[in-house]
Amino acid sequence: MEDKTTETSKEPENPRPMLLAFGNKFLNFNSLKERNQSVKEYMTEKCQEENGINVDLDAKFRSVGKIIKVFQDTDSEKQFALLVEEDSRGVKNEVLFVVQLVEEDGQYKIDNFRYEQLHDIEY
Repeated sequence: MEDKTTETSKEPENPRPMLLAFGNKFLNFNSLKERNQSVKEYMTEKCQEENGINVDLDAKFRSVGKIIKVFQDTDSEKQFALLVEEDSRGVKNEVLFVVQLVEEDGQYKIDNFRYEQLHDIEY
């Protein structure tokens, strides 16, 4: 008897938990090397190359941040923006991460990433 079971492609999970994990790791680190190693699993190889994630940097400084809000593009279900606050080297900034996702091996990965500083925050 022939097995006619077909393999169905699995839809990736909700991308928000991955985006939150990526954002928190990108914002909270003690060195650029630590940050880059911790975020590369969330990015495609193309995105890693474009953003210098595989470059061995030994810049040591502390960054602390938090995600304020995650927005999804109304025209593209795979494009998101993360509004974040970061405190890096004594400067507090409000930043927008704009990410484009792709499906890779049943998971969402960041294929394009932009970091846009909005303004310094004064307290």
